[in-house]
Amino acid sequence: MVDAGIKTSEEALVSFNSLKMDKKYRYVLYKVEKDQVVVEETADRDATWSSFLQKLPKDDFKIAVFDFEYTTEEKPPRTVGKIILIYWCPDECPPKVKMVSASTFTSFQKRLNGVSRSIQAKYSSDLEESEIIKALS
Repeated sequence: MVDAGIKTSEEALVSFNSLKMDKKYRYVLYKVEKDQVVVEETADRDATWSSFLQKLPKDDFKIAVFDFEYTTEEKPPRTVGKIILIYWCPDECPPKVKMVSASTFTSFQKRLNGVSRSIQAKYSSDLEESEIIKALS
C-alpha cells in the first residue's frame, strides 16, 4: 500500500486515550486536515449509535472510534463494552480519495492500542447495529 504521508496529530491520540481510559467520550470522529489526522468531533457518553451514523457523509471518508456497548444473549444477559475503530469510505468517494484514505486508515490504526475490532464499511448496511454486535460476538 502506498504511504500517503498523512501523520497523526497528538490531539487525535489524546482524544482516543480519553475515550478508552477515562470514558470521557462515546465516540471521536476524525478528519484529515493539512496532511494529518485531527479530531473533527467528540460526543458525550449519552450519544447513541444512530446519532453517530448520521454524522457519516455520503460522499467522503471518515475515521472514527466508538465505545460500543451492547447486551449479550447469554443467560443471564450482561452489558459489554468494546472499542471499535471504523473506516467509512462509501462508493461515492472519488478513486483518489479511496486510495489516500485506505493508506491513512492503516497508518492511523497502527497508532491505536486497545481497539477490540476494526470495521471497514462502504454501505450503511455494513454499520447496522445488529451487524456490529455480530462482528463483536
